[in-house]
Amino acid sequence: NKCEDFYDVVRDGRVPEHDVLLTNPPYSGDHVEQLLRFCRSNGKPFLLLMPNYFCAKDFYEEALGGAAMAKKVLYLCPRKRYFYWTPKGLRKRGKVQTQHAGAGGNRTSPFISFWFLDLDPLISAKALLRWWQENDQDSACKLCKLA
Repeated sequence: NKCEDFYDVVRDGRVPEHDVLLTNPPYSGDHVEQLLRFCRSNGKPFLLLMPNYFCAKDFYEEALGGAAMAKKVLYLCPRKRYFYWTPKGLRKRGKVQTQHAGAGGNRTSPFISFWFLDLDPLISAKALLRWWQENDQDSACKLCKLA
């Protein structure tokens, strides 16, 4: 991948041809809001690994095109919480919790995260949920929707 600003690429109409968007975006600033707007306008399936709290943000529904479009988003939730690791030496000594330190680094998981996904136009949310319910046999994740 070329190191360039994604939003400049979008603005300039230089988004590479692709079939699906799969990312774990930055959570700071307005990145998530901009990404959700892009995902909805892009018309391609997307899978976004993000903290759970984004689906409760004020901008969430509107960025996805309104309440009806936001309801098309499903949530693939791991039955066991994801843990993230910061490589050794990247956090100041006073910021490291020794009970979360390991050979590879320090565990830092201040939030619960799961996959926000919409696979339309490949498969509708309703069809995917039905398929999941018929075929889910003790998987490591649960597929959910907002009420």
